[in-house]
Formats: sequence, structure tokens, C-alpha cells
Amino acid sequence: GQHQRGLKAFSSAINYDADSERGYANRGLCYRVLERYERALQDFNQALTINPHRPESYFGRAQTYYDMQQFDRAIDDCEKALGVHSGYQPARELIKILQSDFP
Repeated sequence: GQHQRGLKAFSSAINYDADSERGYANRGLCYRVLERYERALQDFNQALTINPHRPESYFGRAQTYYDMQQFDRAIDDCEKALGVHSGYQPARELIKILQSDFP
């Protein structure tokens, strides 16, 4: 459905501009929602290689690790997102969830 179409659209954007950090991050989000976690991680990693200063990419990777039950890695990426942008609320909220559920 919608996420499959998103994969195609973001893949086209990446083919057009291989340095499309947002294209990789958005395609990573689609892969995560489709539970294709390894592909999601690859795309978030590529997005972060292109631009390591965007908290959304760290957070997307954190959510993927959370879905994979790799909670230490999820917390680590939330902390990296906050290191880039200390007021990035989604990362703060996920850390709270992780620390309350898995102290």
C-alpha cells in the first residue's frame, strides 16, 4: 500500500540524487514500518553518513532498534539525537519509555 509506494518514490529520489539524506531517511522509515529492519538500518546508516547532524535519522534508527528489541542501541541512538539537538522531544520520550520498561 502506501509504504510500498513510498519505497518506490524515495528510491527514485535516491537514484536522482545519491546524496539525498532525506530520501534515505524516509525510505528507512518505510522499511521499518514494513518490518524490513535490516534494510531500514542500512538506509538510516547511509542518511547519517551523508549528514550526521540530523536528529531524525538517529531517532529513526533508534526506533528500528527498539522494534528489533535491541534496547541498548535504541537508547544510544536517542542520546546521539539529543547530542545533535538537545531539545529533540521524540528521543527524550523514547528514552523515558526504555528506562521505565527496562531499567
